[in-house]
Amino acid sequence: MKKSQSKKEHKGFYAALGVCILAIAAAVYIGINGMMNRLNEDQTLDLSEPESTQSEKTSDWNYPSTKDITKDTTKEVTKPESDIPTEQPKTEVSMAEQVVNPVQEQPIEQTQATALQFMMPLEGEILNPFSNGDLVKSKTLKEWRTHDGVDVKAVADTPVKCIADGTIEEIKEDPMWGVCISVAHTGNYVSYYYGLKPNIDVKVGQEVKVGDVLGAVGNTAEIEIAEDSHLHFGVKKEGVWIDPMSLMAA
Repeated sequence: MKKSQSKKEHKGFYAALGVCILAIAAAVYIGINGMMNRLNEDQTLDLSEPESTQSEKTSDWNYPSTKDITKDTTKEVTKPESDIPTEQPKTEVSMAEQVVNPVQEQPIEQTQATALQFMMPLEGEILNPFSNGDLVKSKTLKEWRTHDGVDVKAVADTPVKCIADGTIEEIKEDPMWGVCISVAHTGNYVSYYYGLKPNIDVKVGQEVKVGDVLGAVGNTAEIEIAEDSHLHFGVKKEGVWIDPMSLMAA
């Protein structure tokens, strides 16, 4: 009888112990599950925070807020209406105005040059042409040098004429080139006539026309005395020697 009661008591004790263990396990499970849910909710809330909240968290970096930037920029950009440049009205150009006269497009100096009428100072064979800076051997000096003009064959006393309208710039007697006359023309041209006879009828400052007689061939240029009787004449353009024959062909 006592043994059966003792067995019943043991069974009841183990049953109660099992119930307690199950209750404790259930409580632990419920606590852990609740803690995990709260953690997930906190993470979800952090990720779903608006950008304004996140920018407030980075205030330690001293970044200005979007509101402040917009406010300052508006102050700098906004100007009085009078300071804003107005677009200039466009003017229509007729087709007639768009057509440019070719003469107007030419440089002023070229237009002046073409306005001059050039002629040879006298008729004759070209003994020695313009060398254009190249060295040629002088028959008189027996040396190589540039020939900065042209030599026109002509007998002594042949009249020498002005090649274009101009003003007598200089009359001189050079030890090498003999009696010389220079004439200034429009367009920065100057013509030179060397080896003339001493008796000159024109004077410095006198205005002359194309074809006016300046003097006569005199063969006074010692630097070219070995050549046949001739006139040496040259032309400078803006102080630089050019080929006189290029003007005669124009």
